[in-house]
This record gives sequence, structure tokens and C-alpha cells, in this order.
Amino acid sequence: MQLAEVTPKMALNHPNFDMGRMVTTNSATMVNKALEVIEAHLLFDVPLDSIEAVVHPQQYIHSLVEFQDGSTIAQAGPPRMLVPIGWALSHPDRLGRVDTPIDWTQAMSWEFEPLDHSAFPAVEMAKTAAKSSATHMAVYNAANEQAVEAFHRGEIPFQGILITVTDVLADHDGVPASAANLDAVIGAEAWARARADELLAAMATRAAGAGIR
Repeated sequence: MQLAEVTPKMALNHPNFDMGRMVTTNSATMVNKALEVIEAHLLFDVPLDSIEAVVHPQQYIHSLVEFQDGSTIAQAGPPRMLVPIGWALSHPDRLGRVDTPIDWTQAMSWEFEPLDHSAFPAVEMAKTAAKSSATHMAVYNAANEQAVEAFHRGEIPFQGILITVTDVLADHDGVPASAANLDAVIGAEAWARARADELLAAMATRAAGAGIR
């Protein structure tokens, strides 16, 4: 199937669990992985170029850390959000019986595939945004949210989501870190939503004229 043919219903058909409309759609576009890359960069002070997203359909491995000696440590758990939520609520302690552990005595197969950056440019786009200025990531997120809502209203095609994000980012001048504050971020986000809505309206008009739904 071509990405241009993806419908809102298809985008919400996640194989493992329901994360709500926005996050599930972000999973389909890989924007959720892009945002997690930025989180890892900011929370753990890891250079952006040292972070990669890998496609793992079974979703049992949630992160991998590679050490300088060549070894890798994996954080594995059920493909649900119960453990991360419980850990966030109880840190530094761990709650008991939050989820059913993986049964390592059972046969299973896990797959890992490289991310197709040509088909799913969201991750590289987010890395570029994060390197550009202190406000580009707020613009990235705001433009994406507006575009996802337009997609689910049936106004733009699936690929129009990241096209919109790309165009809004290109129009943003950015604020350097030395001048960044909360007002600057809020202002950039508000601008991004307004600019995205302008571009989405134009895209919706073109799509309607072309008979695209």
C-alpha cells in the first residue's frame, strides 16, 4: 500500500495497543519516535547524532544503550504503557504487580528493521529542528498536532501531515538559546499553529479540487 492511500481508520489500527488518536497517528508517521529521540537527547544529554530509531514491530524492547566496549543493554517489557506510567509515578521505587512480566520460557521471535527515512522523514526532521534553534521543536510539535487533526477531519491526505510540518519549520526564523524563555516558546507555538492552519486550509482546498479524501 502507498502512504497516500492511508486513511484515518488505517492510521489508528495499531497492532499492539490503543494510545489515543494523536499518539497512535504519530506512531504511524513516526513522529512519536522523533519526539522520543528529542526526549533522550535532552534527558540524558546524548548527542542527537548518537541516537537512532529502530523499527521493532513486537514492541518488547523499549530502548537500547550501546557502550564503548561494544556491549548493548536493552530495556525490555510488555508492549504496554503500564510499567512506564508506574515507574513515573513511583520513581525511584518500583511498584509491585504493575504488569505481567515477559515469559522467557516461551518461544518467541523479535524483529528489528532499519527505519526507512525516505518514507518516514519525521525523525531526521526532528533532529534538524532540534539543532536549528530553541523554538524549532515547539514549532515541530504544534504544526504536527494541527496537521493530524486536519487529517482526521478528512481534509488532507496522510502525507500532508509531514508536508505541513516541513513547510511550517521552513517558515520559522527561530530563537537562539541565549534569548529563549517561556514566552518565546509559547509565542512560537502559537505562531506555528496559525501558520499550519493557513497551509492546511490551502492544502484542503487543493485536495477537494482534486477529489482527494
